[in-house]
Amino acid sequence: MWWRHLGSTIALVLGVALLSIALIALASGKSPDAWDGILSGQMIIVGALAYRSAKKRHWGQVAPTVVRKAAEALAMLVIFLLVFWHDDWRARLEVRGAFYVIVPGWAVAAYLTVAFRRPKNAIDTKVFD
Repeated sequence: MWWRHLGSTIALVLGVALLSIALIALASGKSPDAWDGILSGQMIIVGALAYRSAKKRHWGQVAPTVVRKAAEALAMLVIFLLVFWHDDWRARLEVRGAFYVIVPGWAVAAYLTVAFRRPKNAIDTKVFD
């Protein structure tokens, strides 16, 4: 069913759009704060991919392998590192909270809502396909 992954598809499109716009702004020199958009776009993309992977595991569309779970955990670690890799991360959190608090918080919260739920029965998922 195509709508099972509609939210993560929208997030992927928004992440790619934000990343593209920020890269264009950085290349043109019009915005010195374009790095915030670049990092946020990356966080949205990585978070959406991890969420989609966890949701596919939840619906029984893919096997819940150790490699898949490790890749999802690595994606969450990447989001964490993108927030805290700066020397002045405290100032960035205070001044640009939308980029460094709301975006990663939303990505991690979305992932956690799906990652630790009990998987649906394989029979339930086959009824709708």
